[in-house]
Amino acid sequence: MDNDSFVSTVNKRDTLLVLLFAIVIGVLNELTSYFFIYRKESFRKGFEELCDAYEVYVLSKVIPKTKSQIQSGDTPAKILLDKTKKLKNNKTISSIITGILLMGLMPAIMSMFEYSVVAKLPFKPIPLISMFTHSKVLGNDPTDCTATSLYAIVSMIARHYTKVFLGCESPLNPFNESVLNEQVKKESKL
Repeated sequence: MDNDSFVSTVNKRDTLLVLLFAIVIGVLNELTSYFFIYRKESFRKGFEELCDAYEVYVLSKVIPKTKSQIQSGDTPAKILLDKTKKLKNNKTISSIITGILLMGLMPAIMSMFEYSVVAKLPFKPIPLISMFTHSKVLGNDPTDCTATSLYAIVSMIARHYTKVFLGCESPLNPFNESVLNEQVKKESKL
């Protein structure tokens, strides 16, 4: 039992290194995407169209539809969904850059901090989450967190806020997009 508490001690230097590495990689990833994609005129134009379509969609929830809007068949939700899909097609290169950086640097993180605890979770995770946070960590403490899970979460957060800072974050998050898909399906059945 004493050995288990020794195994699950957190090395603060390792934690800081993983956090720093994840933040740098997340920011570098989005700056690379900005250089290759976000600053191009085609992306800017598509992004502005998406923002305008989002405003029209939000207004359509407040202001009742006119007869011409009902008869045209193109609802604000359908237009917004089409603009979102078009913008996602422009971001294919960004996804490739993200994949290359993630697949190239994840093994480095995993090998440098293999079998070491870099953080403690403030809760006991459910088994499905525990497979992600506790894999390859020695010891039985379910609150131990691996470098891989910490790197993945922090780099996603860094990427998100870098996109927000650069002004390239979509007004729709994935959950709202799935709700929008369902709404368009319902409207097409009517």
